[in-house]
Amino acid sequence: MEMKEDVDIYLLQEHWLFDCQLNMLNEIHSNYIGIGKPVDTNDPLPPIQMPRGYGGVAILWRKELDHLISTVKAGNSRIQCIEIKELNGTKLIQENMLKSMTSHTEN
Repeated sequence: MEMKEDVDIYLLQEHWLFDCQLNMLNEIHSNYIGIGKPVDTNDPLPPIQMPRGYGGVAILWRKELDHLISTVKAGNSRIQCIEIKELNGTKLIQENMLKSMTSHTEN
């Protein structure tokens, strides 16, 4: 996958991955790692029961920033957060996905 090399952090929405597929976030690009939440985070589906994907949020960051980043537990399947340590404190980055009119049932 082609990614801009000068971007330190990517915020993703609608990655369409389920819980058993989240490891694929770390396979997108060799210079990035990340975390994400699928739509089935509270009730994971087995691989044989997965429908077409939908929803999901994720944050990817450059591997050399990993020692400065910690994950933060927050919210539901629509919110993903990380905390970045800096010399003058920390910064919180939060990825939110707003609810849309959809036929899928989510929390």
